[in-house]
Amino acid sequence: METGSLEWARISGGRLSSGQRWNQILQALTAELQRVSQSWLRRLGLHSARLPAAAWRGLELPDSPLARSADQFCRELSPDYLVGHCLRSFAWATLLAQRDDLRFDSEVLYLACMLHDLGLTDSALPRGDQVCFAVSGAQAAAQFLHSRQCPAATAERVAEAITLHLNVQVALRCGTEAHLLRQGTGLDVIGARYHEISAEARDQVVQRYPRQDFARQIGQRLGDSPVRRPGSRTHLLCQLGFLRMIERSPWGS
Repeated sequence: METGSLEWARISGGRLSSGQRWNQILQALTAELQRVSQSWLRRLGLHSARLPAAAWRGLELPDSPLARSADQFCRELSPDYLVGHCLRSFAWATLLAQRDDLRFDSEVLYLACMLHDLGLTDSALPRGDQVCFAVSGAQAAAQFLHSRQCPAATAERVAEAITLHLNVQVALRCGTEAHLLRQGTGLDVIGARYHEISAEARDQVVQRYPRQDFARQIGQRLGDSPVRRPGSRTHLLCQLGFLRMIERSPWGS
């Protein structure tokens, strides 16, 4: 059973077991070693692979009725800084997919990006036995999609990507859209893979979807006790210094 999957969420309510906790810690240590090694390679001039800025031009948002409904639903429930984060996450995920030569379903990825932080809104915070905002958010997303006659398989893929996105790493075997949601949100929140996107492309995205003091606001929200419940992945990430990573990200704000 994959940690962060819908099956895991149904069984655990979003609470990590001791073994799952240590697995996430090991993944975090591995990711930090990779980050440090890449930083040194850049300093030595040995890391030059970047996505051409031209790849941003022509990037369009999905315009299906379901995509438009998800956009409206996100805006109704979320503060502006979260709406911008969702839109930037889709842009980063799309650019990184081009960078990594990955094919994906644009509508599924867009739905996952726009709905992935519903659990941070007051309407879908973890309640009762739930401890994980990604689990409660995935449930809210699935309910919304079902109410819009979304195919059951699509709703499940979106919900699965949302529950998984708090993992330190999401492998491609978990689904390309789930992997890309994690990549896009990681870039927007802590600047993961920041240097693999050209400065021009980064500027174009941020000009279109301004950050609006995002670092301070998301750090404050993730530090709230209803979001950082003991046993959750958010609680573990905060223990591992995630809030400091947000503060020190290359985005600055």
